[in-house]
Amino acid sequence: MNNTVHDVDLGFSCNSTAMDLAKVAQLLLNKGTYGNLHFFSPETYEMIIPKDLNEFYPGINWKWGIGINIQGAKVLDEKTGKQRTLIADDILGHGSATSNVLWVDREHDMVITETRRRGFRRFGIHHGQVIQVVEDHLTD
Repeated sequence: MNNTVHDVDLGFSCNSTAMDLAKVAQLLLNKGTYGNLHFFSPETYEMIIPKDLNEFYPGINWKWGIGINIQGAKVLDEKTGKQRTLIADDILGHGSATSNVLWVDREHDMVITETRRRGFRRFGIHHGQVIQVVEDHLTD
């Protein structure tokens, strides 16, 4: 990751590129490896991926892991009239206050990253459009 900078703290001052985020996403997709480098074991991978929090805290219907959770873009399905998740229901990832996105789609063996210099109020519209285009071009 040659283009990622932490200015002040790890939460709100990180600037990166889509390519650097894609490297992290690929590392997660490969369960701890990137190219010929091994960063953590498959056992560690299983420990950091999101778990159903209801198992630990009854009544909480949310999956969360260490630094990653289950992501998804919801849309209204015109055929059924119900909400559905684009691409896949179980995408690992992380979004940020600056509207950067790191997604790991294990079902389609794919990573998706988006970066912006600052979060803007139209992020949700643009992000949804990007994810819709990706879904429209997936082939099973």
